[in-house]
Amino acid sequence: VTADFGMCVIRVGEDPLPPDSRRKLRRLKAALDAQFRELIRLGIAEGTIRECDPKIAAFTLAGALSWIGRWYHPERELGPEQIADQCIALLTGGLCTPQGRTRMKAAAAQRAR
Repeated sequence: VTADFGMCVIRVGEDPLPPDSRRKLRRLKAALDAQFRELIRLGIAEGTIRECDPKIAAFTLAGALSWIGRWYHPERELGPEQIADQCIALLTGGLCTPQGRTRMKAAAAQRAR
């Protein structure tokens, strides 16, 4: 999504495409989504990804990653590798520190009562 083609697809979307090209792009996106969901399911099964809804997880991750194409500018301070490293860290580790996760769990338990 930091290369010209990826940024173009993200920024322009599929609406301006001719119907045949739009169908092809939608099939490609559906196939990628299916593969992404399967990878998430496999991760859940092997214990490397916590229990979650693979559809929601795939949409969340794909949305976060594709949005890079909207805000990325090559002339700014962060390069694609730095962005990838930080996104991977945030998406796999979350924003919360261990202390923050403890607080969130306690708050969720309190709401459940």
